[in-house]
Amino acid sequence: MTETTQENEATEGQSRLTAELEALPCPFCGMAADFDDPDTLHPNGSGWLEYENGEFRTYHRYDAVPKEQWCWVMNCPEPSGGCGCEVTGDSKSEALAKWNRRASNA
Repeated sequence: MTETTQENEATEGQSRLTAELEALPCPFCGMAADFDDPDTLHPNGSGWLEYENGEFRTYHRYDAVPKEQWCWVMNCPEPSGGCGCEVTGDSKSEALAKWNRRASNA
């Protein structure tokens, strides 16, 4: 699979993501997440494999692992006026959960 194919597959899922996901604004610049922008949430080019005992993972190129094990990045895209902040996770949902995690000011 080429990098272009990876990007196309990611872009095709963006419309579905808009309805399924909610994201807090960027923690640094306050820009709202735009899931219609393919730079906001996308595969980062790597993926993970878990050892049989399940104790740890190793990371590899995305084309060496199943699609379900790709790593993803949630980004505040600079080309769209954001600050470039990014958070990476071992899945779409993990990247988004990390993005939405905020320190309590209490």
